[in-house]
Parts: sequence; structure tokens; C-alpha cells
Amino acid sequence: MLHLTLELLRSTAVPDHYGKIATAIVLILLIHSWARGPALLEREERIEAHQRRAHEKSEDVRVTAGLGAMGGRTVLMGTGAMTPIGLVVMAMLAQQGAHIVALVPDAAAENVVQLVLLLRESTSNENIFAESCDVRDDASITAFAKRWHEGAQASDGVPSTVLPGLAKPHTHRLDVLLFLPSAEAVPVMGATTDEAYTYTVLARFRLVKALLPSLLAQPPSRDVRIVSAVSPWYAAGLAQFDRIAQPPKGPIFEPWTRVGAAELHWIHLAMELQHRLDKLAESDTRPRTDLHGIDDTLPPLAERRSHVSSVIVCPGFEVSQLSAFFGGPAPLGTVHRAVLWALWLAMIPALWLLGKPTSRAADAMVWAARARRAPAARARPRTQNAAAERSDDHLAQQWPGLQPGLFALERHREAQ
Repeated sequence: MLHLTLELLRSTAVPDHYGKIATAIVLILLIHSWARGPALLEREERIEAHQRRAHEKSEDVRVTAGLGAMGGRTVLMGTGAMTPIGLVVMAMLAQQGAHIVALVPDAAAENVVQLVLLLRESTSNENIFAESCDVRDDASITAFAKRWHEGAQASDGVPSTVLPGLAKPHTHRLDVLLFLPSAEAVPVMGATTDEAYTYTVLARFRLVKALLPSLLAQPPSRDVRIVSAVSPWYAAGLAQFDRIAQPPKGPIFEPWTRVGAAELHWIHLAMELQHRLDKLAESDTRPRTDLHGIDDTLPPLAERRSHVSSVIVCPGFEVSQLSAFFGGPAPLGTVHRAVLWALWLAMIPALWLLGKPTSRAADAMVWAARARRAPAARARPRTQNAAAERSDDHLAQQWPGLQPGLFALERHREAQ
């Protein structure tokens, strides 16, 4: 292979150009590595190890990084479960011992059954299920939320794969409600209809609203999360922000603006959700620990945050989502589809260079479900060790912990 490469270079370039070619190759690889983004799970473990070493030297250094165990925790995949990133996320969480329930329009569909069985076999985890719930239909969401909250199984001849074994008077355990991008939410270039607002905003809002009693019913000591993936195209959605709820008036030639506008709507709603959850927590008189009367380490009641966190994470320009602009479930004519295929083939080098692999995007979503929450604000005693205090400040800026209700850009701005 090396010999063939050298022969190709000799026949196409003069020796004086070898340096420029090598520089160009290195530059392309650097851009590709940068576009992949950091491996957040590995980075979290490195920061935690660094903080623990600093904590051993000074007790004033707080350990704010770390990954929570997923064994026995229940993850409900609200949207995007059967997309490429959804399947990778489910596999990663299942390998950590999580119980997975994926919402799909038809749990009895052949492809859904096959994928669930394949995930169970590949992860050695039998606690992976699919449940029928059409997130576009209010009645379907309400029926599912009622079954979940009552701890009941589906009836009237409808098969259910929700976790078995719970007594009917008790709601099912719910630790993570995960919203991933839906294939149907990405408008196809040149199409005249799109459902970006339906899947990105309405479906998520209705599902959270319906499941809110179940989320609030979880013990206050339990870390419950609503994790929402948002597309990086939110920055391009400002022009469509006021019109996204209305059907497009013609062909969509800039579908990323429609996606971005829907994401902006959901970012605002997710932030407001956390604000209201914290307000509810102020009036929650339940003890935050299982040991009644032993609550001295917690902040005063008026300063308590909700045990339910709204987490917003941007997994980046994931390859499968970028390619969805060039074809998808939307009905297309033969010529239209052929043109989109040609555009997609022409864009493959750019997608490889700047797109994020599905595995790396899934890594960001799993990180959002497992990373340790930032500790509640409290007075920190001053230390006589100046070096330890500088180390503490440095570690806090490096990673203060996952902050519910704040978008990543807002968190970095506050840390600076």
C-alpha cells in the first residue's frame, strides 16, 4: 500500500510539492479531529481523578466532576429512539445497566422488535423495551402517561413492554427522560412541508406535561433528569423564530433555519421549565434524605433546587442529521430525489471533515445523563492554604458540575 502511494505521488506531484501535500493532510486531519469534539465521558473521568487528587491534599477542594452509576436506573427515550444516535445511546446506557424504555409509534412493528432484540443480545441487558406512543397525538401521550403513573400495564389487548413487576398503585420509576433528534423533525431541502415544530417543541412539551406528576412523585433524594438534545442550527433560526409554528408558504430551501427556530423555542421552554421546577421545590416539605431529621448538610428550604433537572445539551453536527436534509420520510418526486442524492454525494467529503460521528454525539448525550450535578451554592470556608484555594478555583472553572436549566454557552460565559 505504501509503495502504491509513493508511486502515485511520483506520477502526480513533483518532490518540491511533497511538503505542501503533507501539510495539507495534517491540516485536514486536525480539522477533522477538532470537528469530532471532545470525548466527554473520558474527559469527565480525567477531571474527577484530578479533583480527587487535589482533594486529598486539601479538603477545601470540592470534587464536582464524576459520572453517576446507571445500574437499575430507568431511562425513557421520549423521541428519536430508533434513529442512529438513539440506538447508540440506548446501547451505551444499557451496557451500564440502565433499564431502557423507547417510545415508538408501533411497538409491535417488525423493525422495532428486531432492533430491541438485537440491543438486548449485544448489550447482555434484557431490560430494554419498546412502548407504543405516538408523540404527535395528545390522546396517545395521555394514555401512555396514565399507564406509567399508575404503574399499570397496557390493557384491551394492546401489548405492553413497560417494566413488569411493579404494584399497580405505584408509579414506574423514572430517572431520565431523554429527547433525541427525530428523523421526522428534519425538513428535506425543497419540500413544502415539515414537522420540525411538531416533533421538537409540541411533542416534547406535551410529553413532559403529561409525565410531570410521575417526575415529581420520585423521591426528592433521587437525581431525575430531562435531557434534551438541541441542534447546533439553533443559531440560524432567529429569522424564522416567529414563523416556525406556521406551515411554510413554499418550498424549503434553507431547512436548517426551520430546525434552528424550533430548537430556539425548545431552549427557552427547557430553561423556563427548570425555573418552575425550582419554584415547586421551594414548597416541597419532604425530607431530602432517607434518614428523617438528618438534613443538616443541605441548604435551607428556600434555597433548595428541584430534584428534577432540565438539561440542555448540543451534541454537534452529527453526520446522520446533516444527511437528513438531502432525503428523508417526506414524499419526494423522482427528479427531486435524484437531485438531492447528487447533492448529498457531492457533500460527503465536507460531511466527513466537519460532521461529528454518531458515536461521539451519543457520547455527549450519555454524559448529560450521567455527569454529576453542580452542588448547591453554599458558603465555603476560607482556607489558609493559598495554593489549595487557587487549585479549587481552577478546578471549579474547569468544570463546576452539570448546571440544570443553563445552556452550555451560558455556563461557559458565567465561568469566565
